[in-house]
Amino acid sequence: MPVVLCRHRGREEPVAACSVTVESSLVVDTGSPAVRRLQKAGLQLLLSVHRVACKNCPAHRRCDLQRIAKFLKVGLTPGNLDRYLKEPEVDSTHPCLNYYPNRCVLCGRCVHVCRGQHAT
Repeated sequence: MPVVLCRHRGREEPVAACSVTVESSLVVDTGSPAVRRLQKAGLQLLLSVHRVACKNCPAHRRCDLQRIAKFLKVGLTPGNLDRYLKEPEVDSTHPCLNYYPNRCVLCGRCVHVCRGQHAT
């Protein structure tokens, strides 16, 4: 998952969870209306660079993008944003995997797997 947004007690605006120092008195709210609005906006941005062809995708029904959209109760369209797809459609030059940039949901799993493959 990319950035987890949360609301930190004592701050007005939502922040990235990874930027908050953990303290014993820390209270985090990840479900406030402000956080949900930002999560939905982030999903819309991700969808604007994503080829939504779920029925033809090997990850159909096991996809983080579908799971997030269902959780946020939004459709899999980029809304009012233009769609900007990347070229090439498939990058097969990577030593560990075939990379489909227009299907990427920025989960980071490929980075984790590749580090394991190339650990010295």
